[in-house]
Amino acid sequence: MAKFISTGMTDVIDRLDRMAGVSDSMKREMLESAANVYVDTWKRVIRAKGHVRSGDMANSVDTVFSDGNVGGATAEVYPQGKDRKGVRNAEKAFLLHYGWGKKKGDHFVDQIEREAVEPAVEAMEAVMDRYVKE
Repeated sequence: MAKFISTGMTDVIDRLDRMAGVSDSMKREMLESAANVYVDTWKRVIRAKGHVRSGDMANSVDTVFSDGNVGGATAEVYPQGKDRKGVRNAEKAFLLHYGWGKKKGDHFVDQIEREAVEPAVEAMEAVMDRYVKE
């Protein structure tokens, strides 16, 4: 019969035990770090695409956190609230993305997703690495 011998597992088990106690705070911090990347990317792309008149939409980009009962915690990043004229900032983003009438949208949200996903994952991994090393 084969025999398995492992060395150094005690350290891994100890780290996993420590992580179990901080998983909620780690999860929240990971979401916050990724959300910050997305907020910055949204603002940068909105300005780069010239979707700025008053700056209300770009300045309104923020994160909505949810602890989520079934699917776990989430972080949603998009333009919040209304501009100074009472127009919803998310609606403006939708119209600029998809277009309206004969005006075609530029699908700038797709660009945001492409540009933010890798740095957001790296930001979350950095948080996790810090917790694992503690």
